[in-house]
Amino acid sequence: MDNIKAVAYLDTLGFSQAVTEDIDKAVLLLTEFNSVVESKFRDKELHPSSVYAEELRNLAKRTSFEDIEYFMPFSDSIFATSTNPDQFLLQMAHFVYESFMMEADRFAHPVDKSNPTLVQEVAFKLDDSGMPITDYQNSPHQPILFRGGFAYGEVYNLTPTAIVNGNKMKAATLAGEAVVRAVGLEKGLKGPRLSLEKELYEKLCADTRKYCRRVPEDNNRFEMLWPSMGFVTENSDEYSYRQEMENFHSMFNPAYNLWRYYKSDPELEPHYSSFIKMIIASTIQVYDIFFNDKLYAQQIIERTLENKGILSDFGDVLK
Repeated sequence: MDNIKAVAYLDTLGFSQAVTEDIDKAVLLLTEFNSVVESKFRDKELHPSSVYAEELRNLAKRTSFEDIEYFMPFSDSIFATSTNPDQFLLQMAHFVYESFMMEADRFAHPVDKSNPTLVQEVAFKLDDSGMPITDYQNSPHQPILFRGGFAYGEVYNLTPTAIVNGNKMKAATLAGEAVVRAVGLEKGLKGPRLSLEKELYEKLCADTRKYCRRVPEDNNRFEMLWPSMGFVTENSDEYSYRQEMENFHSMFNPAYNLWRYYKSDPELEPHYSSFIKMIIASTIQVYDIFFNDKLYAQQIIERTLENKGILSDFGDVLK
């Protein structure tokens, strides 16, 4: 049936706080991931996965938007659908990964180590003589992180009448039980997690399940380990997969700096603590399933945690 689909609901973490701090920055947060969407859609048209060599085709496909039927941002949320659950999950997970990584280096190497959310921006002003000069200002900036849910079932794509700038037009929207379930799955977990209902997980092929796990806090649902999208799992020779560990550090370092900054905030600390645990779990699972060298990942991560003095905080994830 055409109306049986996978549906995703993503919610932008930290948007409410960003609105109260700086509405302009909050709006920027919503528009930044738009460049990721534009890039993926451009690649879909210019470099479809079919043009790649066979050994690279799976990589090209899961990093694309080829199987996404609808992708609809609204305020700080996104709804999306697809008739191909396997590729849909991989492609949406890569979108979440790429959205975070777009600004991750700023948080990994902040201009102010005591506050990694401060970003140096260039401004122009006039000096006392009226001549324009360059001025550098530090302003707060939030990472692009999503929490969401994925469900499978009846979804209806509707085009009700809307009014935009006083003019009548057709707008795209979704309705259906699966939409409601996807929204409900977003709740209940801390951090930027992507929850899957059990019914959807059971429809996935074995290769897609390699990127998922059962939720530790709730055995009745699963989650997509989206940080695993940062690894080229086709690099299975020892030299290549050991080089892949750099991708762990590129995710862990900004997450660690943000967690350390928010450590005294009882509202935000659990989100970043959960994020770090997910990065660790994703890395270990990739090295275990795809590279058959779980011990190597455990040793590198344990050394990293020891160097940061946080082995007691996150060492349990290594088991």
